[in-house]
Amino acid sequence: MCAVVLYPINTERGTELRCFAWRGDTRGVVSAHDRSLEPGPDLPLMLVKYLKRGHARSHTGSLAPHGTEKSLAAMGPKSKYKLKMCSASGLELLGLFVLLTIIPQAKAACERPIAVQHSSLHPQFARQTSFENGQMATFRCNTGYSVKGRTYSIKCDQNKWSPIQFSCEPKNCGFPGESEHGYWDGEAFTFGMDVRFVCNDGYVIAGKQDYRTCQADGTWSHEVPVCEPVKCDTPEEVENGRVSFPSELDYDSIVTYHCNQGFSLIGNKNRRCNEKGVWSDSAPACKDIKCPRPPLVKNGQAMEGIKKEYIMNDKVVYQCETNYVLKGSTTITCLQSKLWSEPPICEPVCKKEQIENANSNEGYEREYFVMGNQLQFTCKTGFADKKQVMLSTTCTQYEDKADWFPLLNTFKCEKLCPPFPTHNYQDSRIEYVLGFPTGKRFFMHDYVEFKCAEGYKDISEKDSALKVICSPINYWNQNLIWTETSFSCRRYCGHPGTPGHGETIGNSYIEGATLRFKCNLGFRISGQQQVYTRCLNNGEWSVPKVDCKEVNCGRPEITNTICSGHHPSDFAYDKSVSCQCIPGYELTVSNNAIRCQENERWTSLHCKVVTCNFPNEMSNLIYSATSNTFGAPITFTCKSGYQLEGFSSAICQANKQWSHPAPQCIQKKCKKITLSENLKIDDTNVNVGNRVNFYCDEGFTLIGSNETECLPTLEWSIEKAPICKPVTCDQLDIQNGSFDVSLPVQFNTFIRYSCNENYVLVGNQRIECLRTGKLSSEKPYCKMEDTCDNPSAVVNAEPIIHNRDFKAGVTVEYRCKRGFGSANEGTLNTINCQKSPEGHFKWSEPTIMCTPITCEPPGVVDNAELVGDEVTFGKTVTYVCKTG
Repeated sequence: MCAVVLYPINTERGTELRCFAWRGDTRGVVSAHDRSLEPGPDLPLMLVKYLKRGHARSHTGSLAPHGTEKSLAAMGPKSKYKLKMCSASGLELLGLFVLLTIIPQAKAACERPIAVQHSSLHPQFARQTSFENGQMATFRCNTGYSVKGRTYSIKCDQNKWSPIQFSCEPKNCGFPGESEHGYWDGEAFTFGMDVRFVCNDGYVIAGKQDYRTCQADGTWSHEVPVCEPVKCDTPEEVENGRVSFPSELDYDSIVTYHCNQGFSLIGNKNRRCNEKGVWSDSAPACKDIKCPRPPLVKNGQAMEGIKKEYIMNDKVVYQCETNYVLKGSTTITCLQSKLWSEPPICEPVCKKEQIENANSNEGYEREYFVMGNQLQFTCKTGFADKKQVMLSTTCTQYEDKADWFPLLNTFKCEKLCPPFPTHNYQDSRIEYVLGFPTGKRFFMHDYVEFKCAEGYKDISEKDSALKVICSPINYWNQNLIWTETSFSCRRYCGHPGTPGHGETIGNSYIEGATLRFKCNLGFRISGQQQVYTRCLNNGEWSVPKVDCKEVNCGRPEITNTICSGHHPSDFAYDKSVSCQCIPGYELTVSNNAIRCQENERWTSLHCKVVTCNFPNEMSNLIYSATSNTFGAPITFTCKSGYQLEGFSSAICQANKQWSHPAPQCIQKKCKKITLSENLKIDDTNVNVGNRVNFYCDEGFTLIGSNETECLPTLEWSIEKAPICKPVTCDQLDIQNGSFDVSLPVQFNTFIRYSCNENYVLVGNQRIECLRTGKLSSEKPYCKMEDTCDNPSAVVNAEPIIHNRDFKAGVTVEYRCKRGFGSANEGTLNTINCQKSPEGHFKWSEPTIMCTPITCEPPGVVDNAELVGDEVTFGKTVTYVCKTG
């Protein structure tokens, strides 16, 4: 296979390499920037670095231009590397390059170490792909893991790494806590692990979070979930019964149903709240306790409580027939057993009876009387029997019955009336129908009849005779009196006549009676709808017959209103006119017509002042108004930092709209910043109070202030925006040499160095000024012939150089950098410039080894946790107090 070297030239970027053959080993095509390209026994470090920097162009049949041949030739005649190149005709050429003057013999090195699980190399080694013998590499554990072991570092020694003596174990959060009425599911309590909580039957998680996660700081996320009991709804009530239940209706609680007196329970007495929050079974029912029809009692009958159906505690009352006496209880009851209590029996006897308002003879105190027993009665004082017979009866047998004979209901002692009050009725206005009553005996409801004399009438105004009746005072007082108030003879005036367009209302024409003259609709009497007249004691009316005149309301006078109509007839009774409100007012009703009423008044109509709706709440707008009625003003202002856009005031108009719409409050803004070439800002917001930061494109440096603020004056806090100047590289001069570009040197410029006579160039001849202001590689230097190169670099150490003329015998001392200490105290920390037997000048091998200075582990602080596990020089650890 033909091998081709693709290498960089000027600003072009190489894309591939083809078939390098090193000691017969052929490698496949790789990218010129492929990071997998590492130095090793088959690939010199110098060439790898050259290839990794990137710019390449393929050439066939020749070596790389621009000094590449010289660089490869510098490998020296004794180099073990051979490069096969293709000629234009496809023939293979063999080249042997000895790297003696430019590239030193490649040293044995260690590859980038592989981190243990859950760890990574310290960021200071992030870009380092290989390590030299004696160099240390430091690891650190990933977030959420803590170190376990003696040291974090390993050492490259004799082309291999020392053993790793630590591991990174996940942090332990400890016991996740217990939830009452629940349990957790999970076995690991270390970083990243979840523990899920599950509630017992009848309980549910309060909220949505049912798990805890072990976090990187060794604490559990969230609070321990709480299991709260499942709750049931209040149980339904039952008709004719009640339900008793505890104060909390949660899981496993019991409710009990009870029926009222007279009802029996159908269904389960108890119900339980199950784990789903639902009551077990259905609610029971309370049904009536029923008894059969009540039993029949001979010679007696049920008098009270009779119905179609009988339930518990229903009662039936019995009564014996006449001349029978009840033995036992008069009442039977429907019992809980669904049977009736014991019924009574009726026995035939003569029962003790009493004649009202009469006294009986001796022996009447007995309850029952046998056949032949006799009772005698006499009327009490103030009472008499109308028949004036002796009151006597005997207990007599009638077949299977017994009764008094003669029957007691044939005797009656009636109350006597007091003497008739004739002195109250000795009046010329009265005429007695049956003559004047003297010496007569009167009983209750007897009466004396008379009528009014000629020219007079009773208050009832009837011609029939009137009565004075002997009757009780009232229901509660049965003493008899004569009813005197039911009769009065008074003067009679007769009908007064009917007015025109009206009517006479009233039907009494006796002395003291009042009639009403009322006009028809649309007519009035002297401005009034009606007039009253009274019958005087001389038989005449106080107001004689009158006439009714037509109603007219006149022109309407309503505030803030204009109405139609001009002729008086337009304002007559029941006529309507239309009205309109003056500007700025509106009707309170939908109908704008008013009507003349019979009271000579117009129907109601009102014009109220119109109002404008206050503006809706608007962000940053403030309005002020004492009223929102017609003609009222409103003013607008803005909050601080905003300016008014629109009218600052308005007036409420007759159309219920403000004379101007509500303005807007626009945030005050500064002018847009003018940016020069390569200048950028991080925010385009130009509102008052906002800060804007300036920055330049890569490869340019900011000259001026890096920020500005929009002030309330709408001006920026800086008068002039900064500018961006190209990044330049400085300190380019070399002793005993020169370079081919003029100052200043901007980024992306290539610099070619050369040395004066008798001096040779050490380092890269052609380097680039980068966007960072640094050179793409270390600046070369010119050394005299027959001297040593600059001392080689040692990891974490630096040489102490006083003179760069490194002739044979010159000694250079190394010292560890700040934060590092010598790991091989007692050995020499110097190197010597020596001349080899072949006549070459080279340094002796450095023996110094510098490792990071390590602090003792920080002390334990009560109730605090340590954040950070690196204890090398310059690192910081933080103490954080625990919760509480």
